[in-house]
Amino acid sequence: MKVNKIKSSLSNSKKKKINKIILIGGNIYGQDIPFKNILSVLDKLKLNIHLITQKKRLDFKSKSYKTFKHFLKNQKIEYSIFEKYRQVERYIIKNSDPRKTIIFSLNCSWKIQDKTIKRFPYLFNYHNASLRYYRGAACQSWGLIMRDKICEINIHKINKTLDDGDVLLSKKINIANLKNLNKIYSKISKYEKNFFKKFFYLFISNNLTIKKSETKNSYYYPRLNQKKDSFINWNWSIKDIESFTHAFDDPYDGSKGKVLNKIYYLKKPKIEELKYTHAFQRGLIIRIIKKRIFVVVRDGVISFLCSNIENINLLGKRFKV
Repeated sequence: MKVNKIKSSLSNSKKKKINKIILIGGNIYGQDIPFKNILSVLDKLKLNIHLITQKKRLDFKSKSYKTFKHFLKNQKIEYSIFEKYRQVERYIIKNSDPRKTIIFSLNCSWKIQDKTIKRFPYLFNYHNASLRYYRGAACQSWGLIMRDKICEINIHKINKTLDDGDVLLSKKINIANLKNLNKIYSKISKYEKNFFKKFFYLFISNNLTIKKSETKNSYYYPRLNQKKDSFINWNWSIKDIESFTHAFDDPYDGSKGKVLNKIYYLKKPKIEELKYTHAFQRGLIIRIIKKRIFVVVRDGVISFLCSNIENINLLGKRFKV
């Protein structure tokens, strides 16, 4: 779809005289997406763009810039910082004409409330996972844990139930054999720009096809906290440990194991050849090659790249089970 086609549709539209878009949220951790891709589309539409975010989001790592704050400065995007949703709502209502404003949520930490929903008809959310199987946060991390081979990107209307509104546009993406979040986000990024471009063209030209939500058959997963949720349970199966480690790999520090009260960060898991193990051996470190350590688990041996192994001799030691 050509950008000039979008511009033409906007200028010729008499039904939607949109002049402003408010983006609420922030980038994915360690990435320039989705903002980089949506901004590249919005820039061609000549809309007044304003971001609403939180202070902690400004310090998020970015892929091409030191932080999200540096990214916004480079992109010359104006933004407001709020910590509570009622502040967000007051700002939006005071500074926006509901008939001429799009409100677009991207990785938003706040739950949009009824007053905003009733007042603003053009209220949308971008969700980069299946709305049936992965409502909520940390969607791609949960997908890695569950060994998914397909993900979805969706734009849906916002209503009072989280990730529940009618779907306006959806696309499936093959993510088979992608072993960390960075690789998945890189694959998604290849489709995002055209996806956003298509959405705004269809929205402006009144050609969006609405698909009813599937809330009754959907599943919700909570946020994951890398600091407290990333510890490996050495009683799990080798496949579960492998997929769990993928979920906390790049851009994060890795999954964790504890030896002698020290935490070690584990990435790049690989299932090794030794098949038979005994329950007594679980958690034992039986080989170390440079920074790669080999650990006995329930049904085999798995190795990891350990970033902070230093010069400590861990051979024969045991991860806390």
